[in-house]
Amino acid sequence: MPAVVTPIIDTAIGLVVVYIAFSLFTSWLGEQFNTLVQTRANMLVQGLRQLLSAAPGAAAGGAAAAFLANPIFTSLARNAKSKPQYLSAQQFSSILLGLINPPSAANANAGPALFAAIQANATAIGLGPQVSAILAKANGDYTTFVKGVEDWYDDYMDRVSGWYKAHSQRVVLAIGLVLAVLWNVDSFRIVRALSCNAAIRTSALQLSATAATATNTAFVGSVLDAIPLGWDFRWGSNGLPERELSCDALTSGNSTTSGNSALSAPDQVKSSLGWWILKIAGLLVTTIALSLGAPFWFDTLSNLTRVRQAGKKPDSTNPNSAS
Repeated sequence: MPAVVTPIIDTAIGLVVVYIAFSLFTSWLGEQFNTLVQTRANMLVQGLRQLLSAAPGAAAGGAAAAFLANPIFTSLARNAKSKPQYLSAQQFSSILLGLINPPSAANANAGPALFAAIQANATAIGLGPQVSAILAKANGDYTTFVKGVEDWYDDYMDRVSGWYKAHSQRVVLAIGLVLAVLWNVDSFRIVRALSCNAAIRTSALQLSATAATATNTAFVGSVLDAIPLGWDFRWGSNGLPERELSCDALTSGNSTTSGNSALSAPDQVKSSLGWWILKIAGLLVTTIALSLGAPFWFDTLSNLTRVRQAGKKPDSTNPNSAS
């Protein structure tokens, strides 16, 4: 592998490690938030209301009210103050069939009379069109009708799952932005810090993306320590609310500080404006990266380490190696 490519890959590995660390924290906070506000339970209830009323945003009336008050459904809640978070297709069909089956339906294959009674009961509680379509597809078979009811529920719950994923993505995006701003997790600054830190790039050679080892833990800690995260509002002579990177001191010494001090007022405003533009862009890049989730970055890390290891030269000191 060309020598110029190896530091780039090692820097990318370090950046991905930072993304993984903060993505895990972001995902955990997102799950805690959704649990606290009962997002999953609220969306399940909202989905059932729409499913049983065939109207978006409908209130719990008619079939929906009877369904949500059913003891089978209410017993699924953890306590009196919470709502059920999950409802299987079998539980759904049991509740619904209890609402629309005639009390005298002792025989599952009672014939047209049973289906006519089911249709009449469904119409009475506002489920006539939905049940009519499922009955027509069942073609007189009660077992097929029950399966149709469960498939109807499963298909609609796929949509509700999509709502939950979209909502969770927005929550994670918001939390990622807050974390990025609070900890000053600037992607551009991270790349700059890692690209000038040879020790971190060297330790990346020992990283294993397939196991949680002590080496991995030490590497994650060293990467996070190499980047001065957070803010420093003491506002030094450079006028920026963050600490210098180690490579800044090595490459420019005190010249950068004195140079900034020597700038005229308009030039200082331009310099500060440019810094803030890059800072905001770096924080937004981090926010988007964190919203992709830790699994995405674990896969990326695995691919990068494979590329890095493929580029390693064979050990020439091994006497048993092929000449």
